[in-house]
Amino acid sequence: MQIPYALIGKLLIFLLIFLLVASFASLVLGLVLLRKGIMILPQFVLFFIDSLYFFLKRLLKMLGLSEKLVDEIGIEIRNRIYEEDFEKSDPQRRILVFPQCLRSPQCPAPLTRYGIQCKECGRCVIGNLKKKAESEGYKVYIVPGGSFVKRIIKKDTPSGALGVACGYELNYSMMEVSTVCPVQGVPLLKDGCYCTKVDEELVSEKIFCGIEGGENEKESERGRNKTEDIKDKIIDKTEDKTEDTGDKTEDKTEDKTEDKTEDTGDKTEDKTEDTEDETEDKTEDKTIGRINKKTKKVGRENDSGNNR
Repeated sequence: MQIPYALIGKLLIFLLIFLLVASFASLVLGLVLLRKGIMILPQFVLFFIDSLYFFLKRLLKMLGLSEKLVDEIGIEIRNRIYEEDFEKSDPQRRILVFPQCLRSPQCPAPLTRYGIQCKECGRCVIGNLKKKAESEGYKVYIVPGGSFVKRIIKKDTPSGALGVACGYELNYSMMEVSTVCPVQGVPLLKDGCYCTKVDEELVSEKIFCGIEGGENEKESERGRNKTEDIKDKIIDKTEDKTEDTGDKTEDKTEDKTEDKTEDTGDKTEDKTEDTEDETEDKTEDKTIGRINKKTKKVGRENDSGNNR
């Protein structure tokens, strides 16, 4: 029997063209999702992203684009697909997994069989996020590698898994864990396996996903409490200022009244003294005038007597 090489060649060429077209289509649809937020044929895109992972990375590199786009597309699609199921999952059985590179270089936490045991020393963002998650029932882990994640999943069989990691590790872990439970992921803002960074607000938002009275409501309540405290302080300050102003006004009024009274008294005394002096002067002048008149009269009478 003759082997149909020509047919096999045609089939291979057709398959190659199909893969190239499907690859380009999945990348384009993935970019539309990242740039516009519009999800089109997510299962189709996710299938080719997972099946042709390394081929698509090489293709993007040949096109002069970032290889990280493949991981970003995979993470975003899974976040969209599993978001509703994650919201419905029991928070008491969820897990939150951090990478060890997110902790401080001076971290005192020891390594155990199920990861690093956080001491909540405050040297990195993990402690604060850990408190938030544990307050809602999460189990929180800090792991040095993907093998720890598999061990944790096997031990806890969670109802939902929230992960924080670099693009490659997060995309791969979400692909593995999504076969067990709904997943959500937050990629690092800065990777490099040392002193990495993450969007704390986004992680907090994911932690409270599907929980009644979540962080937004709690933040609103805190905001209302702060507003009330500020109002109370303003009212107290206003009352204190009003009392101080009243006291100052009374003091000023009393001082002014006393000063005016004293000035009026002084002026009255001065006027009285001046009046008394004038009266005395006038009295003396009148008395002297009368004496002079009498003296002249007596003098005239004496002169008349002598003439006689």
